[in-house]
Amino acid sequence: MVGALAVSLTLLGSCGFPAFDFRETENPVDGGADAKPSCPSVGSDGGIGNACTSLPRFTGTQRIDGVGDELCALALDAWDKRTTPFQIPTPPTADVDPRAELRVGWSSVGLHLHVHVVDPTGVIVSPPEASVAESDSVEIYASGFVPTGGDYDDVSDLGAIHVIVTPPGAGLGARANIFDSRYDHAAVAMSPSLYAVRIVSDGYEVEMQLPWTLISRTAPPSSGAGIGFDVALNKDRASDHKRILQTFLGYRTDPVTPSSCTISKPEPWCDDRTWCVPKLE
Repeated sequence: MVGALAVSLTLLGSCGFPAFDFRETENPVDGGADAKPSCPSVGSDGGIGNACTSLPRFTGTQRIDGVGDELCALALDAWDKRTTPFQIPTPPTADVDPRAELRVGWSSVGLHLHVHVVDPTGVIVSPPEASVAESDSVEIYASGFVPTGGDYDDVSDLGAIHVIVTPPGAGLGARANIFDSRYDHAAVAMSPSLYAVRIVSDGYEVEMQLPWTLISRTAPPSSGAGIGFDVALNKDRASDHKRILQTFLGYRTDPVTPSSCTISKPEPWCDDRTWCVPKLE
């Protein structure tokens, strides 16, 4: 199922990312313009949730195949540029309007996610020589604890991670990179066993599992525990693959003391105090 392609590049990423080196791994999955989305676009299965304040327990068995229909019963969180609490740039770009539909739950294994991206303008994927930061993508921010450090790295808030995952296209399978430090943004390829992405008729779908060990938990947490969590939806421009819109599930706080990477307002990629801190139901 999984092909492999390793690419080593150094570039200046979007949203003020410093130069970094990374490796990418393909994870091709089925899907296409005729594939139907897995879950309803309204909360008819699990109702409307608020993943910024609480995460429901997932009691099923996840098959990481990009379809994610086993997660449809989880509560739905949806946002776009009109409803997001934080977006870049502000005001938003007028000619694109993607929407994210998130279902997420937790179990003794870890976090289980399904993101349906509805994009009427079409999915933009970077060519093979470019990076995950130059494609339409979904970003997942997670820590197995409530983050307080701001500058998450190998000293402060150790174990907080930031994942960027792209849809397949441009001759590539889906790709996902894990960043465990905001400072140099050195990345490692996520194991293809933990994620899958497929193109569907109105956009694309991301399915992912984040084991507790990956987000700094030596043992599964108990109900009532708090964690760090957020999701961003990124839209790029077809002509030059530059990011033109980023919207977020949540934005917790604007810290009084900015992190060292703050330009005008703290952003989740560089300050984990902006992440949501949901409790596990």
